[in-house]
Amino acid sequence: MKPFLCIDFGAGTLKLAEFVSAKAGALRLCKYGVRPLGLAASKEDERGPIIEQALKELMAELGISGKGQEAYICVPGYQVFSKFVALPPVDDAKLGQIVQYEAQQNVPFPLDEVTWHYADLGTKETGEREVLLAAVKTEVIEMYFRAVQGANLNLQIVDASTAALHNAFRYNYGEKEGCTMLLDIGAKTSNVLFIEKGRFFARGVNIGANSITQEFANEGQMTFEDAEEYKKSYGFVHLGGGYDEPEDPYQAMVSKIARQVLTRLQIQINQTIQFYRGQGGSTPDRLYLSGGASLLNYTADFFSEKLDLQIEYFNPFLNVEIDPSVDSEQFSLVANTLGEVAGLGLRKVVDCPAELNLIPKSERINKIIDKKKPYALAAVYALAGIFWVIGWFNGLIVSEQEEKHRKITAQIAPLQKNQKQMVDRTKAMNEAAEQAKMYEELFQGRFQWVKMLDALQAALVEMEREPFKSTNEVANQPDAEPVPVAVWITSLRVVSNLPNPMDVGMGFPRGVPPPPVVRGQSPVVTPTNQADKLSVKFRARNLISASALGNQEFSQRVANMIQTNTACAKLFVSEQSVLTNKIDQVTFDAVTYGFEMVLQLKTPIKQEAKSGNPMMDGVPGMGGGN
Repeated sequence: MKPFLCIDFGAGTLKLAEFVSAKAGALRLCKYGVRPLGLAASKEDERGPIIEQALKELMAELGISGKGQEAYICVPGYQVFSKFVALPPVDDAKLGQIVQYEAQQNVPFPLDEVTWHYADLGTKETGEREVLLAAVKTEVIEMYFRAVQGANLNLQIVDASTAALHNAFRYNYGEKEGCTMLLDIGAKTSNVLFIEKGRFFARGVNIGANSITQEFANEGQMTFEDAEEYKKSYGFVHLGGGYDEPEDPYQAMVSKIARQVLTRLQIQINQTIQFYRGQGGSTPDRLYLSGGASLLNYTADFFSEKLDLQIEYFNPFLNVEIDPSVDSEQFSLVANTLGEVAGLGLRKVVDCPAELNLIPKSERINKIIDKKKPYALAAVYALAGIFWVIGWFNGLIVSEQEEKHRKITAQIAPLQKNQKQMVDRTKAMNEAAEQAKMYEELFQGRFQWVKMLDALQAALVEMEREPFKSTNEVANQPDAEPVPVAVWITSLRVVSNLPNPMDVGMGFPRGVPPPPVVRGQSPVVTPTNQADKLSVKFRARNLISASALGNQEFSQRVANMIQTNTACAKLFVSEQSVLTNKIDQVTFDAVTYGFEMVLQLKTPIKQEAKSGNPMMDGVPGMGGGN
């Protein structure tokens, strides 16, 4: 069994583990590593390059090369919107439709801006169907995808921290009597999980270990990094007024701050317990501690005093095999912080109670195509084999007939009928071979659509990284603040300058609108079954507020980006891929405006007869002529 990687992209720490499937339902840890990310990683605009570099360095440190190795990753709680939704009793066939409606009502972003998924948690005692709904902004998911791709890994699953922790607990502790509370204290947020028979609930609290470090750094007048190092080396949680303070003033300071922060967290936990009980849950009988901040000295004593519960440290590797090469003493110091990677690893070997997959939509399409490609190729080869057998069989018949023709020339008339049958069969075989060739060209065209979409998406993502600041003198705003931009594709359709001998001079086919006229070019002639141009319609944020000619200037910048983008240059002829004169003239208060480009393809696309776009049929918003 090939090893695979599980990566927890925490707010302040990157955790990585390499597993193998030891046997059916068993998991073995081979390597692990932990790398702090620093305060900068909690800033969205700086996080991407930091986590990508940290991942590469940690893999190199552990001697992991990547090279297409499968990767399962976890998104931190502060970047995930999650909600437990109770649904009326419903058949499995209709569950997806109902959850789609609930997602539209509950997710605080438009669904086309997020990647979302749900986990079916089963039927409650009341008969209601319960699901865990999770959503992450697509730009965040794409950031993690780029980090994983940059490390030459093959992304399989994107999970949420609460689901991964729940799966790890169930696997290692099973069905405990009563109600168990699991508290995972992270750098930026803390996850509070309630697990009891037939029930699972989780809530994120915006209090974490970074709060202790930041307050200590401010009060002690030191950098965040120095404060974090001192906290880990000498910090502890103060046990209250009856205990003596340390002689070291910094140690006394950080211990009091830690107690204050954990007190705020404890108040939130009490409120969460009350809410959970109000939903029909039980009072917790025990508490398991997890996460990096739980390792601060006297944390368990603090919660034992405040919550009056039995406290234990969570061991997510209780039923996981540990390879003998792993230093067990060092591993025991950080094992309870690796709950997410253990939960991710279980997704490979067993069916888990909460299974989410927030993998990017583009990558999901690629995986579907990759899975179907071998079957399609096998079908083509099988079809070719059938034609070969038919041809071989017909060849035998021809040989026999020629031999008879030589021996009994007097019986030519009866044999002419057989000869006509053979000619018809040969003609049918040749036509079938041509049709098979056409299917192969159409199949290759489908991959060309995926490449074009990926290239255009890469160019548009590059455009959105830089805010807009007009360089046009008419704007007369040299000190204007840059304006964030947004641009997306609304429709694609193929057009053609390739002549069709059957249709020249007859106008356009019924129901097919003429393609746009491009500056400096003649109108296109009747479309044929091969297209050499791609008409792309865009919508973008209205920039008139930044500059009177902001929309025209930004549209030209998009065109320049597509002309110069490396991925686009492989597919389109740059100097012949230009803007059309169709730039929407909108008012100052309009949110968006539209514009259009016609891209000259380096390789023409073979089209299906019914729409002209082999990849677009059945895809909303992308069909030919939209």
